[in-house]
Amino acid sequence: MSYIDDFLKKYFFNLPGIIINQICEQIPEIYITNFFLLIEDSTAKDLILEEYNKKPFRLEVSHHERVSALAGYYKLRYRTLVGSEEMVKFFNSHPNINSASFHISCEFIALLMPLIEKYPKRFNNNITKVSLSMKVFHPRYLPYLIEWLPNLREFEANHPSALEEDEDKPAQFEADFNWKNLTKLNIRHDHVEDWSEVKFPPSLIDLDISNCFYINFSTLKIPESVEKFSYCFLVKCMKKRSEYQVGLNGLKLPKNLKVLDIRENELTDINFKQLPANLEEIYLFGNQLETCLQSENIQWPCNLRLIDIRDNQLHDEALSNLSESGWPKNLKSLLLGGNWFESFSSLYNLPDDLEDLEMNLGRNLLTTSFSIGGYPYFRFPTYLKTLDIHKCTPGGFGLMEDSTVRIEFPKTLTNLKMEGCEIEDLSQFIFPPSLESLSLKNNCISDISLYNCGNEINWNNLNNLKELDLSSNQLSNLSSLNIPLKLKKLNLSFNLINELNGDVPIFNDESNKVLHLNYLNLNNNRISFVDSSATSPPRLLRLMLQINAINHLSFNSKFLGSNLVLIDLRYNQPLFQELKRSNHINPILERYKNIRIKFDPREVNFEIAKPNGGLITVYDMMLILRNDPDTNLNYSI
Repeated sequence: MSYIDDFLKKYFFNLPGIIINQICEQIPEIYITNFFLLIEDSTAKDLILEEYNKKPFRLEVSHHERVSALAGYYKLRYRTLVGSEEMVKFFNSHPNINSASFHISCEFIALLMPLIEKYPKRFNNNITKVSLSMKVFHPRYLPYLIEWLPNLREFEANHPSALEEDEDKPAQFEADFNWKNLTKLNIRHDHVEDWSEVKFPPSLIDLDISNCFYINFSTLKIPESVEKFSYCFLVKCMKKRSEYQVGLNGLKLPKNLKVLDIRENELTDINFKQLPANLEEIYLFGNQLETCLQSENIQWPCNLRLIDIRDNQLHDEALSNLSESGWPKNLKSLLLGGNWFESFSSLYNLPDDLEDLEMNLGRNLLTTSFSIGGYPYFRFPTYLKTLDIHKCTPGGFGLMEDSTVRIEFPKTLTNLKMEGCEIEDLSQFIFPPSLESLSLKNNCISDISLYNCGNEINWNNLNNLKELDLSSNQLSNLSSLNIPLKLKKLNLSFNLINELNGDVPIFNDESNKVLHLNYLNLNNNRISFVDSSATSPPRLLRLMLQINAINHLSFNSKFLGSNLVLIDLRYNQPLFQELKRSNHINPILERYKNIRIKFDPREVNFEIAKPNGGLITVYDMMLILRNDPDTNLNYSI
C-alpha cells in the first residue's frame, strides 16, 4: 500500500468535514479513484452518495486513469465518476446509482469499446447524452453505440473524422446518426468538407457544426425538423483565416428554423431576405458587419424576438439605418454592446414591448452627452424589463449631476446594470420599485445615503430588490445603508470599509431582524476590526471576509449566526496569528463544526494525532498529498 493510500485510509476520513473539503483539492490526480472507493470505509459514505443522487451525475469512461482523473476532486463535486474496474464493481454493489449523462474521453474508440461493455446493463436505457472527445473517431462504431444506447437524445463528437493525423486534406464524412429519439447533435471537426453522406435522423431539432472550418455548405442537407442551427468559431487562432473559406455561401436553412447562431465568423455581409420567415432568434455576435447594415433597407423576419449584433463594426450611421428600417414588431431582446457608437440619439422606433436592451460600450466611450438640458434624450421602451448600459461614460450621466430632474426608468424594469459609468451621485436616478437586481459596480460612489433624499428616492422603496452589487466603489462607511427588507444578496467587495460594528444597520441586532439577506460579500476591503456588538442577520448563510486585514473578530453566536453555513476568512493573517498564539483555533473549529470556516491552511496549525504517536498539521498533510519536492517530511505509519 502506498503512503497516499495509507494516508487516505487511516487519516483522511477521520478529519473534520471543514478540513476534508479543503484537503480534497490537493489529492493527486492518479489517486482520485481510490479516494472515492474509500468512502466504503468512511462515515461520509452516506452523505456523499446522498449528494450524488440528488441529480443525475456525469459518468466518465476512459482507458487509463490519468485522463479520467484529470480534474481531480472537482469531478467528484460535479457528480463525475471514473471508469475503472473498481468503479464497475462499485456500481454493481450500489443499485440505487443511475446515470443520465455519459462523457467518454479517449484517444481511440477501439480501446474504449471493451471498457464500455463492462458497465452494467441497467445504465444503458437511462443514458441520454454521450460526449466523445478523441483524436480519431471512425463512424463505423456508430451502430454499436446506437445498439448499446437506444434512448440517446444528445450526441456530441469532437474531431469525429475518418482521417489519420498525418493527413491534412479535407475529407468526406460518412455517418448515419440513426438514433430514433436523437434531438441534439453536435459535430465539431476542422477537416471535413463534404457532408453529402451524412444522414441525420428525422427527430433532430438542434444541429451544431461549430469549428467545421472547411465545410462546403452545398453538401450539407439540414433536416426540415431542425429548429436551431449553430455554426460558430469557438476556437479562435486555431488556424489562419486564409486557410479556409469565410462566409455562408451555399447554406440552405430549413423553413421552420427558429434559432440561427452564427457568432464569431468574421462575416462582413448577410442576406437578410434569405432568412427563414419563422426565425425567432439570430446571433450575429463577434462578426465584422457594417456596410450591409447601413446601406440598405433591412427587412428582418417578422417573428424575430431576439437580435444579437454585439461586437461588430457598427457606427452611428448603421444604428440610424437600423432604426429607419424599423425593428421587428415582436422584438423582445436587442443586444447592441461592444460596437463603435458615439451617441444613442439614432436609436429610436423601438417597440414598446421590448423587454431586454443592452447598449453598453465595450470598445469606446460616448463623446456626446446622454442628456440634453437635464433631460435624457433617449426614451426607454415602456415595458422594458432588463437594461444594460454599463460603460456609458464620460458623457453618459455627467450633465445630470447638477440637474433637479431625475433619470426615471420604466416602471416595469426588473434588472438594471450600470457598471463603469463613473457615477458619483445616486440622487440623480429614480429606481422603480419593480427592480429585482441592480448592479452599480466599478463606479465612484462614496456615499449611498444620497439616495435617501426624499419620499420617492429611498432604498426602502425598492421592496422587490433581491440583488444589489456595489462592489469596486469608494464606500468606507456602512452606517447609512438601510437595505431593502427583501434583499437576499449584497456585494460590497473591493471598497474602503474598515470596521464592522453594531452601528451598521446590517449588523445591528434590532434593525436586521426582519432582513432576508442570505449572502454578504465584504472581501477585499480594509476591515481590521469586527466589534463584539456586530450581529449577523438571522437569515445570513454565507459571509465573505477574505483578503482583509482583520486582527480581531469575536467568535460568538451573535456574529456566527444560527443559520450561517460558510464564513470565508482566508488571507487575514493578523487574525490567524493571534488565534495560533492563543491556541484557540481547534476549540473554535470544534464549537462551530456545523459552519464551514474557510481559511488558508498555511495560516492555521490544525493538528491531528498519528496512529504511531506524534502530530501532523494540515499544511504538512497537503504537502504530502502533493508529493511536494520542497518538503523534508517523511510520512510513515
